[in-house]
Amino acid sequence: YWCSGGRATNPAPAEFNELILAQIKIEFEQSNRTRGTHSMTTAINVWLERQGLPKVNHKRIYRLMRQSGMVSVIRKKRPGYHKTQADYIAENTLNGDFERKGINEVWATDSTFVTYGKH
Repeated sequence: YWCSGGRATNPAPAEFNELILAQIKIEFEQSNRTRGTHSMTTAINVWLERQGLPKVNHKRIYRLMRQSGMVSVIRKKRPGYHKTQADYIAENTLNGDFERKGINEVWATDSTFVTYGKH
């Protein structure tokens, strides 16, 4: 093994990698190209366990994904929300009675998240 430059001469690992790569492609497309190396490793290891095959390391998944050009989409983080006390809460005049005789008698809205100023 050492004399061959660290490469195993056994073709079984190459076939095993092809089997894993095929499943990686399926999982990657099902996740809408958002699944990264670590969550992909978890999904592949669950699949391998069901097949009765040995688990693999996250480094192998990373290498196979990188070689086939699969890069996960990194979503923009949402801002951190801070729990604050409500400034003003209007009184509940409708009490769930939404039936009115005419149009435009009652208007209702909900402004749960309003951004303003610099954060």
